[in-house]
Order: sequence, then structure tokens, then C-alpha cells
Amino acid sequence: MSDQSVDIALEDTAGAATPADPTSSDPDEDPGQSAVSRLETISNSRLALALLIILTLFVVGVVLKLLKAVLLPFAIALLLSNIFKPIVTFLRSKRVPTIAALFVVLLSFTAVLFLLTLVLYSSVETFAQELPKYQGRVTGFLQSLLLSIQELAARFNVSVEGFQLREAIQLSSITSALTSGIGSFIGVASNTFLVILF
Repeated sequence: MSDQSVDIALEDTAGAATPADPTSSDPDEDPGQSAVSRLETISNSRLALALLIILTLFVVGVVLKLLKAVLLPFAIALLLSNIFKPIVTFLRSKRVPTIAALFVVLLSFTAVLFLLTLVLYSSVETFAQELPKYQGRVTGFLQSLLLSIQELAARFNVSVEGFQLREAIQLSSITSALTSGIGSFIGVASNTFLVILF
């Protein structure tokens, strides 16, 4: 028997075991209904998979948020090690011992961080001293803006009697955004200092 005849014989027996027409297995079932039920099953499984992915992402997000205090210093340490690895490798190629190379890199990084903090502090201090002047400029700008709005309203016959620009612009939201930004920066800086220290 040749290979071709064996293949034909196997196909004949496989065809006999499974019916060629899926609708012939149940004469009462509508052929369109079985296709619809298969599509519903596929769409249900895709929906279940999408919901499972969303649930998994949510759980991972919650776990990462809860472990933020532990994972953030490790992430900063990993970032710093990747940043400083070329410098340490260069110093090691110049026959500097590993401990001395690490000490030089950490000392120089601490000096740069200190200088940046000093510059930031002096900038904030200068801004705080000049704040009354800026406040006067902003108040003058807002008053001229209000006059321009009133002139435009008069030109188009629109009443703006109850309009207060101070109520439209919330200065507290601006200060809270600045405060949270500075707080985040201080948090990252303190975590970086702890990573360098230990």
C-alpha cells in the first residue's frame, strides 16, 4: 500500500467518525441558531477575558499603591544604579577600586543634589520676596481684563453686573497645585537621599 492510499483511507475513516454537516447531528435544531449560539459563546468569552484583564490591572494597581512606600526607594535605587554604572565602570577601567569609585560617584551626586537644592531654595526665597510686586502686577492685569470684558459686554449689550473675576479664578487651587508639586519633589528628594545614605 502506498502512502497516498493510506492518507485517503485515513481521511475516509475520519470523515465517517465526524459528520460532515454539523446540522445533521440534530434534525430539530435550526442551522442559523447554532451559528448564533457559537458567536454568543465567543463574544461571552471575549467579554470575560476583557473583564478579567481589567480586574487584574485594578488589583495590580491597588497592590502597587499599597506597596509604594516600599517600592519607591527600590525603584530610585535601580534608576540611580543604571545611571551611575557607566561612571563606575569607567573609573574601574582606570584602576580605581570599586569602593573608591562608588564613593566618588555618590559624593559627586550628593554635591550636585545639594547645589540644585541651594539654587532652588534661593529661587523660591527670591520669588517670595518679590511676591508683593507680582501680586500688584497680577491685580492690575486682572482689573484691566475686567474692564475689557465690561467694554465687550457693553458693545454686545450683555449684562455682566454680577460677574466677579476673583470668583472665576480660584487662587487657592493654584496655590494647592504648587504646594502638592513642591511636596512631591521633596518626597522624591528625601527618598533619593535615603537610597544614597543606605
